[in-house]
Amino acid sequence: LQIVLSDTSTFTLTARADRIERLLEGGAAVIDYKTGTPPSDREIQVGFAPQLTLEAAMLARGAFKDVGPVGAATAIYFKIGGADGGRARALKFKDATFEEIVESHFAGLKALLEQFADETTPYLSRPFPKFIARGSDYDHLARVKEWSATGGETDNAEEAP
Repeated sequence: LQIVLSDTSTFTLTARADRIERLLEGGAAVIDYKTGTPPSDREIQVGFAPQLTLEAAMLARGAFKDVGPVGAATAIYFKIGGADGGRARALKFKDATFEEIVESHFAGLKALLEQFADETTPYLSRPFPKFIARGSDYDHLARVKEWSATGGETDNAEEAP
């Protein structure tokens, strides 16, 4: 899906959907097969795991050429393997429809792209550190071990608060 930004630059959003099914009652379902644990509905709603919602936004805009533009009525995680193998879980959100979350995530992505199109925007290695269970791929570039080893204290007494 080509997303044109206000500075006329273009961002290409790509995805390979595991499965898209047209529904008899209209619309489609975006399905993702999972061998591990899928994210919670809350993690998805707040934007920490927007894979299926962005796939749904792409689907509505005709990005999947073999399907054409169609609105996704739902998204489903289908567990394969393990004790829960064969179970399907449709996304359900509190206080919002699936379609509202899809459009909210797409608008949020576009806003984020606009923000980072500005070369003065800093790239944070840990924008939400509270939610990182372990290190990230960018910790070495941000020298996380070095600045976190001091516990926030400074080496220079003049710099101390």
